[in-house]
Amino acid sequence: MPDNIFGKVSVMKQRISDSYTRAGSMKRSGVAIVLELREGTFYLMKSDYILLSSGQSAGIINDAGEEEGCAWLSPVREAKKKDLVFNLHGRIYVVSWREVQRITNGQVHLAKVLEYSMKEISGIPAAVPVVQK
Repeated sequence: MPDNIFGKVSVMKQRISDSYTRAGSMKRSGVAIVLELREGTFYLMKSDYILLSSGQSAGIINDAGEEEGCAWLSPVREAKKKDLVFNLHGRIYVVSWREVQRITNGQVHLAKVLEYSMKEISGIPAAVPVVQK
């Protein structure tokens, strides 16, 4: 058996399942994009929205104006597609960038916000090497 990064061990093949569950909705407001999620309402200010197009991250704030998380553009589902990804309280949420643009242009009123999760199908952590005798 050829050596790999773990030496003379083989890495058990794991099937990782990326899953997306509906977490809420996104809509346009006067001065912000509103994220209505199960855990509350959050805002991406229009002034911060401009930062996303230039490759920078933007802050996500709550009703009190306190920063709760951050947002950035990233290809998550496909390399050619851009998605708005935001992290709130350790959870990753995704909205299609095309849908975000359609909201800001007034073409649609709502877009689905999806929560991203990674599940291991086999139940064994993906990075654990298994020694063959």
